[in-house]
Amino acid sequence: MWQRLDSDRTNLKAALQLSPLIGAVYMGEDSFYYTGGVYEPVWSSDEWLEEFQNQPNHCITVVGYNDTGSYWILKNSWGTTWGEDGYFKVPYGNAIEDYMWTMSGTIAVSYTH
Repeated sequence: MWQRLDSDRTNLKAALQLSPLIGAVYMGEDSFYYTGGVYEPVWSSDEWLEEFQNQPNHCITVVGYNDTGSYWILKNSWGTTWGEDGYFKVPYGNAIEDYMWTMSGTIAVSYTH
């Protein structure tokens, strides 16, 4: 079962000590051209902004964080030729902190012979 986490940054970091998290982020048109650094959307048109208004539109895997740089480390699904070998960074305070989930509960496996 998936459980949405509270957006408290300390809680999110603690959850990452146990496993990667599922997250949702806003990826604007400019994200297709991201090659490194801390990503922040750059609006290319008023129409794009009006359409999405910075709401999440893409799922990613949250794999870590960096307190020195104040960012989350995310793994994208677009392959290793995108971003930093398939990874990217978003600043703390990004909307992603409101959209992180973890797996909870147990999974029963049954074998038959």
